[in-house]
Amino acid sequence: MSFNDENCALTLSFLGKDSMPYNNTVELAQYGEVGKQVYTNLQQFCAKKGKNEEVFHELSVTELNKHLSSLMPGLSAKVFRTFNASFTLEKELPGPSGQELDPQGKMEVAPKVVLYNDANRKVAILCNHQRTAPKSFDTTLDKMNAQLDQLKDQLKDLKQMQTLISKGKSSSIKLKKEKPASDNKDEDALAKKAQAHLFQRTPSADQVAKKIENWKKKIKALSLRLQDKTDNKEVALGTSKLNYMDPRITVAWCKRNEVPISAVFSKTLREKFVWAMDVDPHWKF
Repeated sequence: MSFNDENCALTLSFLGKDSMPYNNTVELAQYGEVGKQVYTNLQQFCAKKGKNEEVFHELSVTELNKHLSSLMPGLSAKVFRTFNASFTLEKELPGPSGQELDPQGKMEVAPKVVLYNDANRKVAILCNHQRTAPKSFDTTLDKMNAQLDQLKDQLKDLKQMQTLISKGKSSSIKLKKEKPASDNKDEDALAKKAQAHLFQRTPSADQVAKKIENWKKKIKALSLRLQDKTDNKEVALGTSKLNYMDPRITVAWCKRNEVPISAVFSKTLREKFVWAMDVDPHWKF
């Protein structure tokens, strides 16, 4: 802990749960006289203490919670953390509280989920729910990038088909070739994906146009997943969902914005929070 008298800035730097580093600077002057008094008190508490000594050496968590519960039944240190997590989630979720994000219904579910995860990530950062990127992360990312490149190449093929049809050269369109199944299921699956955009018979202009739109949606959805995965590689979103964010905020938001709850809550969370599933879409925290 270090102090800067300008704006009564307090810097915290320590290893949190699972040895994850926590670094944050809070300007206590923004909280007026109360903030300034807190700053002064903390300076006094830390005076003549070494870096490895406790700031509140005469206070235990049990004693603190006992005092808090005397002020309000059920109040504990964790309640403040839960409140901040829930308050932050509702504030950061796109769309004013109680209103729809996309009243005209033009947005797909995938981008809505990414927006939800963005808000969830801000809560996780607030709670210092960091993690080390999984060992398999780079491999997974490479596979997704390869899949995205394949979709983009296939989209080019489809646009070429469109050009050939407009020039009256439909007979030149490359068609899907059925290959007999082999003993290698992985190779068969790859071969099937490589021809997924092709037609078995010469297509019409409308069929090609429809598939082009479909491929554009696939590319957009995968691009969003890729970005989402990259943004969250070092943040654990599940911890705040499970322990800190009021699930009714998520359920109400999903109902308002026509997002399946299964898109943001795992089966385990849906079973744990059954009690929250009947919340009104316009409920506010």
